[in-house]
Amino acid sequence: MKFQFESSLPHQNKAIESVIRLFEGIKTKAWIFSISRTQENLNLFNDTFQGFSNRIQTNNWTEEIAQDNLNKIQEENNLKKTKINSDSPIFDIEMETGTGKTYVFLKTILELSRTYNFKKFIIVVPSIAIKEGILKSLQITKEHFGD
Repeated sequence: MKFQFESSLPHQNKAIESVIRLFEGIKTKAWIFSISRTQENLNLFNDTFQGFSNRIQTNNWTEEIAQDNLNKIQEENNLKKTKINSDSPIFDIEMETGTGKTYVFLKTILELSRTYNFKKFIIVVPSIAIKEGILKSLQITKEHFGD
């Protein structure tokens, strides 16, 4: 049995679009960094480890651009306007049970990568059972998102 995923559900697309629009107006850059083996990290790396970061070039993004973007999105969705904590900006998307939260965050990750070249994401889950469900969702949506 193969699952059929619907990629055009309005409530899901609105949530994904809202996250993408939070970052409108910022400049991003692929940023490669490397960590060389030293005595302190001898056991962590074989030789030199290279990684990618999500590099935002705009220094005032949190203070100005993101706040404007967030307030526009909140206004369009009839939500109370809030102020971004510039020390630790955190954005939540709240959805009812059974509305496709897992699909939305997976597609949001894909779109953030496509649109802004972001490469690192952290997914936090409250239990091992949900973690296993997320891993299974990644497996079964691989082909769908590949399209």
